[in-house]
Amino acid sequence: MTDVQVTLITRGTAAESDELGRAVKADTERTIFAEQCGIKRNEFYQAAAVGMSPSLTFRCWAFEYQSEKALRFGGKEYQIIRTYPVEGERLELICSDIAEG
Repeated sequence: MTDVQVTLITRGTAAESDELGRAVKADTERTIFAEQCGIKRNEFYQAAAVGMSPSLTFRCWAFEYQSEKALRFGGKEYQIIRTYPVEGERLELICSDIAEG
């Protein structure tokens, strides 16, 4: 496992507006430290059974995760497809590539 920086992303809502009164969706980002872990075999097969393809797993402190649905790592965005509590106050974030296009 390797300590890395990941950016958790909360997608904005149209609750804000710009100077012309148009709805604006601004994302909120927070950078945290996490451990990069491998995908476990059973996690891979369980996800594949429901059409998902996990590509990365990160382990962070549970209090740092605030139900974000995406994260950025290495310049690429990933969808957080599942979370799993481990080792008391820690949480695993299982991530999948976000389809481009």
